[in-house]
Formats: sequence, structure tokens, C-alpha cells
Amino acid sequence: MTTVNILGRLRTATEQVRTVQTNLSEN
Repeated sequence: MTTVNILGRLRTATEQVRTVQTNLSEN
């Protein structure tokens, strides 16, 4: 895998974590 690919996956994972944290906070 290329570095760009890894960074892209990290960014996607971070966004997903933020979404989950927001949903938990709202509940």
C-alpha cells in the first residue's frame, strides 16, 4: 500500500470515530 492510501484510510477512520462519538454524546 502507498502512503497516500494509508493516510486516506486513517482520515476515513477518524471521521467515523468522530461520528460515533457525536452519536453517543447526543444519546
